[in-house]
Amino acid sequence: MDDREKYVQWYRTAQTILGDLAPSGLTSAEIIEKVSPNDWLIIPTNDESTRQQAIQRANPNIYFSLNGTTWIGLVCNTLTSIRKMANILTNFHSEDQEKFLAELRKLDSTFRTAVSRKIYKYYWGESPTYETVFERSSNTMTTDAFERIFSTADTIHSEGRQMKDYGGKYSRLLPHVTLAETSFPTRNTTFQEKLRSLVPLYEISLGIRTSSQLRKEYSKDPVGQKGECPKCGFQIPLKITRVCPKCQTSLKPI
Repeated sequence: MDDREKYVQWYRTAQTILGDLAPSGLTSAEIIEKVSPNDWLIIPTNDESTRQQAIQRANPNIYFSLNGTTWIGLVCNTLTSIRKMANILTNFHSEDQEKFLAELRKLDSTFRTAVSRKIYKYYWGESPTYETVFERSSNTMTTDAFERIFSTADTIHSEGRQMKDYGGKYSRLLPHVTLAETSFPTRNTTFQEKLRSLVPLYEISLGIRTSSQLRKEYSKDPVGQKGECPKCGFQIPLKITRVCPKCQTSLKPI
């Protein structure tokens, strides 16, 4: 028996929970093909037919691993997905950021949010090692901590580019962002519970615009989104300030 066959039942459970966010009707062979040699599976989108497409995705992904203890998480596995997700910090996505943080705070205390250095020690294509440089309980995330995720990722990327500039003898280094991840003894009911708690986060992340899409949106409305003071009603573009000039109350997007 192929050990990867254990993923078939669990993927089908996941697809039932995710609905249109994951392809239905996959054969056992198609599910098994998506299992990594390192014993994990990225849940594909409807546009992805191979494991490699899922690995290289420009969006965050949900993965799970059944290697003894079950792991499940929402992660940014590529530089492109990190850059796209970082756009949640823009004024255009201010409401999405508030919703995302609210959903993180609903997670149970086993979930963690982290940033890691993804290190390819000898050559591109090997299984990387991960060195965590920032970690926090997901349900304690603040706006400042959330912003720190992406500034830390930028720092790691800059370090990796410097290493590359100095020559091939240096390690290949990239950032890896874990938006929310947990582990637990393998039980189907627990798996379903943890996955359901990630679905709202996943849905928000898929709706974040790319930088080019944001430029198009801003070109339609150069002034940008306005904010209104909930205390005195003063309105002003959020590009100018996010705090009411009259009473120093935080503005709400309108």
